[in-house]
Amino acid sequence: MRSATPQGRADQRPIIAGVKQPAEAVQRVAVDAPPLEGLQAADATASPTHRPVPHADGVPPAKLMPPEPTALDGPIVSVVQSWLQAPFVAIQFLSVLPPLVRRPLGPSDLGRSESFFPLAGLLLGALLAGTELLLRPVVAQPVRDVLLVALLAALTGALHLDGVIDTFDGIFAHGGPARRLEIMRDPRAGAFGVVGLVLLLALKLAALGSLPPDARLPALLLAPALGRWAIVLVTRQFPYARPEGMGRSFKDAVRWSHVALAGTMAAGLAWAVSGPSGLMVAASVSVLALLLARWLAGRLGGLSGDTYGAICELTEAGVLVALGLQIGGVG
Repeated sequence: MRSATPQGRADQRPIIAGVKQPAEAVQRVAVDAPPLEGLQAADATASPTHRPVPHADGVPPAKLMPPEPTALDGPIVSVVQSWLQAPFVAIQFLSVLPPLVRRPLGPSDLGRSESFFPLAGLLLGALLAGTELLLRPVVAQPVRDVLLVALLAALTGALHLDGVIDTFDGIFAHGGPARRLEIMRDPRAGAFGVVGLVLLLALKLAALGSLPPDARLPALLLAPALGRWAIVLVTRQFPYARPEGMGRSFKDAVRWSHVALAGTMAAGLAWAVSGPSGLMVAASVSVLALLLARWLAGRLGGLSGDTYGAICELTEAGVLVALGLQIGGVG
């Protein structure tokens, strides 16, 4: 996937065990955090005036003594800690919000975080809904619609919109799957990508503008949540088209248990926000995501991180359209 990370977010990205880190990050660690090996040897060769001062009881400084293992270091506690941190891992991967989990992340952390992708989407939706309530008394609806679409793009670092551009450029290109995947790596935006992005944003704005007043808040809450549920669904269901990449790490880590938990969460959120019509919308956009993923996989030989983002964005648009039909009484 072409990098869509805003300037200044590099240090906020979590370190994933097993994924090669940038050289400058390794150099920074080497400079800022010298290894403990050799500290005692350096103390021994230092002059008496520069030798570290021991404690009153003659014990060397504590930083030179490795901590004793405790019962809290066992594997069960590590799994519990990973599950407790999983929602925060999901949020920091799917948004520009400051990361709360700063330790290196392993494959199991990625898989567990996918269980909470709908919850991370709900948080984004809550920020949109709060903005809608704040601006409603003073800003006209068409202007609010543009601001809300722009806010969602800003909160996600436009990461999924970047995937829309790459996906549209690739799937409509001439050649086989390998050629299309190669085009998707090109950092330049082609005509198909630009047109696809413009049409998607226009569809979102039109769908938001057509919603009845009492449907706007449910739509703003559900669209990001169900869009990220779609990512989990297609990640497990379809093969990955590339041998490496961030999307590959998530694909290898997700399990059916994570999909089941995310699906239950998405269905529960849909029911809580919109009742039976919310469940109908969730089921409809899930089928839409599967059909779209199947078509993309046929064109590319599998899915990629870019197509995950495109499916998320198109699912969001589908939620806005479907809620307008259901709650607005058009369908």
